[in-house]
Amino acid sequence: MTYKPTILITDDDQAWHDLIKIWFPAEEYILKSARDGTECLEQALLLDPDLILLDVIMPDMDGFEVCRRLRREPELAEIPIIMLSASADQNTHQKGIQAGADDFIPKLIDRHEFQARVRSLTRLNRYRKLLSERKRFKWVIDQAEDGFLVINEKNEIIDANSMARLILGLPKDSRLPEGLNFLEIAGREYRFEPETAWAGWPNDFRNPSTSKRYLIRPQTDNSQAFWLEISVLEQVAGDKVNRLIRLRNITDEKKGICRIHSFESAISYKFRNRLAGMVSTINTLARKDIEIDRSEFSELFQFVVKNAGVLQNELIEILEYLESPSLLYSDNGFNFDQLEALVNEISEGLGISPPLIEVEGSYHGVETLISDLAMESILWELFQNSKKFHPAKLPGIIVKLDRPETGILRMRIIDNGISLSPEQLSRVWKPYYQGGEYLYENPEGMGLGLPTIASYVWHWGGKCYLYNREDQPGVVVELVLPVRIENKE
Repeated sequence: MTYKPTILITDDDQAWHDLIKIWFPAEEYILKSARDGTECLEQALLLDPDLILLDVIMPDMDGFEVCRRLRREPELAEIPIIMLSASADQNTHQKGIQAGADDFIPKLIDRHEFQARVRSLTRLNRYRKLLSERKRFKWVIDQAEDGFLVINEKNEIIDANSMARLILGLPKDSRLPEGLNFLEIAGREYRFEPETAWAGWPNDFRNPSTSKRYLIRPQTDNSQAFWLEISVLEQVAGDKVNRLIRLRNITDEKKGICRIHSFESAISYKFRNRLAGMVSTINTLARKDIEIDRSEFSELFQFVVKNAGVLQNELIEILEYLESPSLLYSDNGFNFDQLEALVNEISEGLGISPPLIEVEGSYHGVETLISDLAMESILWELFQNSKKFHPAKLPGIIVKLDRPETGILRMRIIDNGISLSPEQLSRVWKPYYQGGEYLYENPEGMGLGLPTIASYVWHWGGKCYLYNREDQPGVVVELVLPVRIENKE
């Protein structure tokens, strides 16, 4: 949209107003009128015009006094003023300049010269306003908690606020060097997740099917993980296209989602099966139509007492977890020596057959950097999905472990349920995405499972993928897990 300067014409002569409207058409200018000095001051405060055309001789107060009052008002002091007079007297001219006018023009001036001088002052004022707005905007942006930076079509950083400089390790105060590539700078410290969302960067940011983009600095023994959510706004100026990038710190938000999800998973699989067995046994003991001898009664009662004690310990463990936000990301990783026992326990809780475990090499002494509670939540969620999407709710699951490599272990969870369409595969890591729909509300028990799994894995610098099986219907969830391997002789 073309900018149209606003001109406030202040003159008690209607003929002069009519002439100005002819010389400066409404297609190019916004023209406003004032009949005297008082109205001029009121309109100037209201309009903040780009230029005031001010007649010298007017009723109630002359143009010199109006000019002086305008210059005394902080909000109006920078507005350009052209004083107009039927006289070309030099003393009058000097008096106008001394009062604060930017120019003094006799009313008998050539039309083209008058138009040129008006255009020059309105253009200069426009630049002044833009500069002032830019300074204010920069001040606000520099105080922001989020990082903001501007990149050009070559993906080069041309400006960045204080927070963005801190996040990306850029010079704090000095002018940014030319040719700084955003992806190269960010890639020094951060991982780009999910990979599919970054593949078309930055040209496909308008595509609604594109997942949210994250920059993640994985957790290490010396520092906590750091999550940034990336959003983009395109800015067009002439033939140049720049993009404003927002870097929003969502570390606490991600930790909160993971904690809630892991708590729900722990409650679900730890309590469901154990409670079901206890309730069934208590119902048996309470029935009057069944004769139970003393020894059998004692055995059943001891079973209830034992499981109640285990249940109490598990509940205490979960309550302690709720009181310790860092437990999910603690140094207490998951040891793969416990894998078979864990998957059998989860399978029993879900009422499905135990999975087949296939192993390449030995995983003895291999421990994830991801906490044991997080791994339990991951496997519970994946097994539950396999059951949910299997036509008969009786999935056959394979847990396959590749030979551990330096610092990583590749684990695949393979089921025999249904295959997914390309569109579904591209969106499974989105929150609340359910079988082809994108839900905008948070229905209970839906939608956070796979994105939370990705959060666990990405948090520690791992990778996660989901793809269809090639040999039959079903999907494969592949997790590349960061691990440590104990050297035991």
